[in-house]
Amino acid sequence: MVMKAAIENPNNFVLKPQKEGGGNNFFDDEIPPLLQKMLQKPEEAGELLTYLIMERIVPPMIKFTSLRQGEIAVNDGLSELGIFSCVFTKNDSQQRNHKVLEYKNMGTLVRTKASHFNEGGVNSGFAVVDSPFVCPAAKFDWDNPKPIAQLQIPT
Repeated sequence: MVMKAAIENPNNFVLKPQKEGGGNNFFDDEIPPLLQKMLQKPEEAGELLTYLIMERIVPPMIKFTSLRQGEIAVNDGLSELGIFSCVFTKNDSQQRNHKVLEYKNMGTLVRTKASHFNEGGVNSGFAVVDSPFVCPAAKFDWDNPKPIAQLQIPT
């Protein structure tokens, strides 16, 4: 049971509302009392019943430079790639079938945040919009990474 796992090991999970924009997430020691309330008194849980429990993603740390309010900062951080898609379906409620009429990749977004933040929303001020630097993995020295300005990318 996911709720039991989240109560016993809250550092491995995040409790998130079903909305965009960042903020309003619950992490770590905030999770067990909320889930216990939902299990014991669901009639008092209110909006929490609409939240999702997600396994926490632990990406590798990177050094990154950001510009915020006119100040340059260098931090340990992590990046998240979001892939936006669009799906149009036709539903047959009698047979409970869902026919996919169209599926399209609509774009991407990379967000980078400092490692000391749990939240990751750009609009809420916890992350910055970023761009990936794509290069052939076989040509990248993973044991000795260099700043982008020093990289010589083969063409």
